[in-house]
Amino acid sequence: MKPKITFILTGGTFDKEYDALDRPFTIGNGAVKRILDFVNPNFGATIISLIKKVSVDITKEDVACIKKTCSTNRNDKIVLVYGTDAMVGIADQLKDINNKTIVLLER
Repeated sequence: MKPKITFILTGGTFDKEYDALDRPFTIGNGAVKRILDFVNPNFGATIISLIKKVSVDITKEDVACIKKTCSTNRNDKIVLVYGTDAMVGIADQLKDINNKTIVLLER
């Protein structure tokens, strides 16, 4: 059986999309799926699009939601796609989740 990794998307630079008319960016549906489809990895993946915000706009309530999602997820391997502006703060909030490997991915 293939190992499984859960990708939790929160938006940020990694998922920013710009249109040709030079409008402000939007937070898209996630570059992770496009990347995984392209590379065809040898592991199973679950993608959860949780929050579509840049990291400077993430609230304490959003952080609580991220933490709950990480701690209650069935998989013990999680990649959290998160913005650099608040990465240290979210890492500090997640440090007490036991028996899981949580990797923070930023662009």
